[in-house]
Amino acid sequence: MRKISLLVLCTCAAIGIGLSLPWVVTNRLDRAAEEQVLSFDAPEISLNRDVDLFRRLALAADDPSLVVLTNGMSNHTPEEIQTLTAEALDLLAGCGLTTFSSNRWSFTPVCQPLLATDTGYTMTYDGETQTWTSVSSRESETSAAIFWRCVLTTGEGERLTLLIDDDLGLVLSFVYEAAPVQEKDTKTSVSLSDDMANLVADFCREYYGLEDLQSYSSSDGSWLLTFFNADNEKCWVTLSATPTSLFFNASEL
Repeated sequence: MRKISLLVLCTCAAIGIGLSLPWVVTNRLDRAAEEQVLSFDAPEISLNRDVDLFRRLALAADDPSLVVLTNGMSNHTPEEIQTLTAEALDLLAGCGLTTFSSNRWSFTPVCQPLLATDTGYTMTYDGETQTWTSVSSRESETSAAIFWRCVLTTGEGERLTLLIDDDLGLVLSFVYEAAPVQEKDTKTSVSLSDDMANLVADFCREYYGLEDLQSYSSSDGSWLLTFFNADNEKCWVTLSATPTSLFFNASEL
């Protein structure tokens, strides 16, 4: 009888130890993990406050990687960015693009600072062949900046998404989406005319303070606005449209 009791006791003890072993191992692993710092190799990111308008326009146009930041890391508040955005929209309207008048638009809760980093490639344009080429731009540093993304809507269902540079306080790109047509469940047509392209060019001259600007249409029906700075460096800004949207210095959705 004593042998049976002892055997039962030993069996229970073994089962108890077996059941507790995973918890002990997990607990030790958790303690070890708390004392470790995980690291991985990543390209060096240069967040340079010595800003250059051309580089920021190029970064915005190259469909950068965007990561949401806390407000404390930016120079501006959401309210300040909304004011700067409204001023840009009113300037667009003043140039003849009345669709963008700020009194037509309402800000949605989406007005947030983002860390924008390049994807390692940039687009270059060949004027002779009228073609774009994707060229690797990543060397030792990754270009980075803080952009704000703001989304605005109208009562008619239109939508406007903009990227604003935190350092410059300037709109670098935007996408306009037309209002849905209820009876057909499609969207109204957006057309890019020569007159509209010239009005956008007028906006760029005044808004960015650049006098030397050329504009011409490319073979696919989009427009190319070419800026020149004091050093005769070039910067290209595209203006294109689909039947439902208008893109300024932005990739088509």
